[in-house]
Amino acid sequence: MVLPGAGGHHLPLWQHDLGHEGIGATTLVHVGSDAVVGLPHAEVVRLFEQDPDTQAVVMFGEIGTSQEEQVADLIERGEFTKPLIAYIGGKAARGGVRFSHAGAIVEGGRGTHAGKVQRLREVGAVVVDTFDQLPGATRRVLEERGIPLRA
Repeated sequence: MVLPGAGGHHLPLWQHDLGHEGIGATTLVHVGSDAVVGLPHAEVVRLFEQDPDTQAVVMFGEIGTSQEEQVADLIERGEFTKPLIAYIGGKAARGGVRFSHAGAIVEGGRGTHAGKVQRLREVGAVVVDTFDQLPGATRRVLEERGIPLRA
């Protein structure tokens, strides 16, 4: 399962890149990263916890909002137990500066790149530093757990 916040235009690329690593995607969900979304990351992740075909979740997050931290809270409470591999965009953005078309903005210390990465890693998620590391990291996580990959 692939769960991008922003960057829905990357979905075909994700399918292609993950496919080259032998990883199939059962579902691709573009949540968005505005302050108000129809179905936040945490709710989507809850649904995939219940899906027997989902072996892991690959998440693309970005600065602003607290969606990724809410996913970390689910992991911490044991409400999401499948592997989570994540990339958080916006590392170079400064506080108070508008980022991307979604208008994500970091204010008051919430929604920072460093905070999201730290929180996700604290609960056991694998967080990569660059977008292109997602397929390889996903493959390693699945192999470590004995989850079969496509040939």
